[in-house]
Amino acid sequence: MTSMDDIRALQEELQRAQRSGSLVRLSERNCVQLVQKLLDMGLIELLYTTDGKQYLTPAQLEREVQDELVVQRGRVNLVDLQQTLNVDLVHIENAVGRIVKHDGNLHLVQGELLSAKYLDGVAEEVNDILQENGQISVPDLCSRFGLPVAFLQQQVEQRVGRIVHGQLDVDERDLLYTSAYVARQTARVRGVMSGVTRPTPLAALQQRFEFHGRLFMKAVQELIASKRLAGVLHGRGEKAVFVPDLQSRTQDRWIQAFYRENHYIEYDAVSRLGLSDPKGYLQSRIKGGLACPTCYVSMELVEKLNAEVEEALTSNTWLELLSVLPSPFTSADALAVLHRTPIWKTMGAKAHVFRDAYVCSPQLLNSCLEMFKDEIEKRAAANAALLPKAVQPQPGAAGAAAPPAAAAGGAGDDDDDDDDGGKGKKKGKGRRGPKASAAAAPAPASGATGGKKGGGAGAGASGRGAGESAAFMQQSEIVAQLRKSMSDCPDELLEDFADTLAKPLNDSYQAALRNVFLQSETKSRKVFDELQEDFRSTFTNTRLFLAGLEQFSEEPVPLHKHLLKTLGTDLINIMIRLQAEEHMAKYDATEEFTPSTRAEILKQLPSKTTQLFTDLTQLLSGKSAAPFLEAVESAAGALQLYLRKADKKADRQILFNHRHSLLQLLAAETRPAAVLHLIVSLLFQKATGCMVSAPGKCVPLLVSFLEGKVAPAVHTRLVNAQTRVMALLRRDDADSASAGGAGAGAGAEEADSSLQADMEELKKLVTAKADEE
Repeated sequence: MTSMDDIRALQEELQRAQRSGSLVRLSERNCVQLVQKLLDMGLIELLYTTDGKQYLTPAQLEREVQDELVVQRGRVNLVDLQQTLNVDLVHIENAVGRIVKHDGNLHLVQGELLSAKYLDGVAEEVNDILQENGQISVPDLCSRFGLPVAFLQQQVEQRVGRIVHGQLDVDERDLLYTSAYVARQTARVRGVMSGVTRPTPLAALQQRFEFHGRLFMKAVQELIASKRLAGVLHGRGEKAVFVPDLQSRTQDRWIQAFYRENHYIEYDAVSRLGLSDPKGYLQSRIKGGLACPTCYVSMELVEKLNAEVEEALTSNTWLELLSVLPSPFTSADALAVLHRTPIWKTMGAKAHVFRDAYVCSPQLLNSCLEMFKDEIEKRAAANAALLPKAVQPQPGAAGAAAPPAAAAGGAGDDDDDDDDGGKGKKKGKGRRGPKASAAAAPAPASGATGGKKGGGAGAGASGRGAGESAAFMQQSEIVAQLRKSMSDCPDELLEDFADTLAKPLNDSYQAALRNVFLQSETKSRKVFDELQEDFRSTFTNTRLFLAGLEQFSEEPVPLHKHLLKTLGTDLINIMIRLQAEEHMAKYDATEEFTPSTRAEILKQLPSKTTQLFTDLTQLLSGKSAAPFLEAVESAAGALQLYLRKADKKADRQILFNHRHSLLQLLAAETRPAAVLHLIVSLLFQKATGCMVSAPGKCVPLLVSFLEGKVAPAVHTRLVNAQTRVMALLRRDDADSASAGGAGAGAGAEEADSSLQADMEELKKLVTAKADEE
């Protein structure tokens, strides 16, 4: 056990060691290096001063910050601490953050450190101001203390009742009042409001007597609730109006009496009584009414309008709403009452309302549409006449009509001219094509430049473009038409009817036009198909007639020219008409298809097509039909016109039909020249198996060709008949040149009788041979 002597000895030894000097001293540089080494090793934590001459620990910095806060009486700026403590601002902020975190009585606000003691002092100063003024606003104090509103309000609320002797406003927590101030304000409000004898806006009283807004409204409400003030408030906020009880009772009696008598009351009338919110007043005082834009309406008036509207809708007529309602009502009021009626809830979706003042039955508008039905059909038909369309073709088959026409030409001509067969051919076939393909002028603004084969699509597109671009009627025309049947209807309502009917009328009109267009399209397609069939039949007949001409040993130029003039011209005309249908060319369908008509159409066709027809037309003046027929076949391929391939069976049927037609004409014919023409044609077909198309003047050429092809006796009789027919024709010409043939004698009549007899024998001969076959 160590004794006290030992302890005293150790103390003395320590004192001697402390008094003795150090044998080894460290320089300042060595000390700095040692400290830096310790810092690098993390054994110590030190902070530099801004001049770098001193070290201090974070704990020392926190103590100095707290000491400086005490020196500054509880409020210090961090920037000032930097200058005072000679430490970088970053270190001070870190130190302050640690202090505030561990000490709840300190606050860091906008770069300043505040203590609770300082804030208590602020609260005491706020209380002094409050007691002096009676009421203060926290935002007004912020500029004085240099603190944020939210922070200052929070600190003041924490000290209300303890340091700050007052009360916070319930709605606005940034207002402070003293009890004495509230009592004074309530007394002033009670005095002012007790002297009010008529409806007065609270905003006017507040402005005149400089009441505090919220305290004033609160005091008025409390006084009315406690029955201290006899009256009521109408409206809210700035629109609130105080109505004394006496005035309120008088106003209420007048309003109730007017409402019971008239079943409505205007807001303007209520406003003139001094009420700023008449709509709210009426809704609160009179239950079960309807609040309209300018008046308050009873349900009796609603039922009255309901009955009138129901009658109008069920009787298919119209009703002016303002004629049923009182005169002060506006269109907006009438519409509001209408929407409240029971009938509107069931039938309102179908009914029509115009100008917010007229109710119309849907059946009335439907009947108005029916009024225009005839006019729609009439106008659609009239406008359809302007659309591109084809005229109905004449009856008769082209293939069967051509052969008898070839013979009828000679039978119908007493002259030995080149028109004998030509006239017959034109009547039977040649003129049918141009007349059947004549088209009306296209409608203006059709916009169609072409169409697909058949002409139907082109015509339909053109028609739809013209029809849909034009309205059925202008509004003034519709109004004029409606006025004829609805003379009692106002002009403004008729104009609304016209606006409503314009679209359905135009739709109906367009539908009628489309129907006409479709019919026209069908007809155009039918005509195009018939033209194509006509073209194929005419081409086949031309080919067969050309085969007959090839039987001659020498080229029969007159017969070739006749074939080109008749069937060749018909082929070109049919082809031009087909192109006119396809390209919607305009030409007069009522006129004969002449070269000028052909030229007019060619101007409207593409240049390539025009050149093709020009080349074909030049071939018509040739001496042989073979090159022309080849050119037609080539042109048909270029124009995409289908031609059937040669079919022997079909050709035999055409030959048979041709012969049958000639025999029918022969049986009915009595004129010698015509009989001879038909007999020669029949014998030519029997001898060669081919058809022939020849004019009357070429009959001698056919008779010469038949020599050696028929029995000599038959040929001799043909030559004799030809000689006698030609003598007969010359005699008829001479008689025509004299006094109408009055000099004809008995010898001539006997010669005619003899010729008639020979013709009958030839007819029997040919008919008998045909029967044998």
